[in-house]
Amino acid sequence: MATDNKTEKKSKEEFYKELPKLSLKDSMGVAFAIVMLGVIGVAGYIWLTPSLAFSNLVPQRAAVESGAEQVSAMAAAPAEETEPIRCETCGMFYEKSPTQIIAYFNEEGAKKPVGHYFESLGCVFDYMLDEEIPDMPASMEVLDYETFGTDKLVMLDSEEAFYLYDTKRLKGSMAPFIATFKTEKAALAAQKDIGGELKSFIEVHKLMLKEKGIEGAAAHSAGGHGNAAAADGDVYICPCSGDCCDDIVSDKPGECPRCGMTLELKK
Repeated sequence: MATDNKTEKKSKEEFYKELPKLSLKDSMGVAFAIVMLGVIGVAGYIWLTPSLAFSNLVPQRAAVESGAEQVSAMAAAPAEETEPIRCETCGMFYEKSPTQIIAYFNEEGAKKPVGHYFESLGCVFDYMLDEEIPDMPASMEVLDYETFGTDKLVMLDSEEAFYLYDTKRLKGSMAPFIATFKTEKAALAAQKDIGGELKSFIEVHKLMLKEKGIEGAAAHSAGGHGNAAAADGDVYICPCSGDCCDDIVSDKPGECPRCGMTLELKK
């Protein structure tokens, strides 16, 4: 019995015996081993989960972006889908037309002319009739037909462009089909394929006024302002004999906005 007590006492003493202290070198080795086990475990988890990246496991510190970085981030982000631009008269897709036009009208309360999108010149005149606009646009930009379907569309000043009037059917446009070009040479080259008569802006303008039945009702000036003649009262016209200002009419005296000559009272 005494032997059993001795054995039990010795076992307790061995159990509660203080463990030997590890040296600094041993402690660092143990810590390193634990860290490596953790790294191996994380790496293995990522390897078994292809859709997971290491950056997803590490909290990202929010950084204050500079203006340039913000612009770069916006450029890299996918652009939001926007509603395609439609012709304001017929509702056709503006960008699908080879005869695109942006017409700038002087509008009440606006500091500068407001741009409106049309698929053809005919739609510009229809818009003016529908909205009862007496004046021609302050200016117009027309698409260079040669650039349609390319990555670099070029818009031309309507008064400086060359036109092929009444061409063959132009897909995406409406009759009368009118193709616009930067140079006369380019227009003549295209004429072999799409037909049409070579016209200047003034000639096309007159044809469109006649086409829409509003000949003499509105005028487009070089300076961008037109005047509708009053239904009753005096009417002033340009006396120029160069056949370039026949459509200029006004209800008051002044200078021709196209050639500068003094308007004369129509007898």
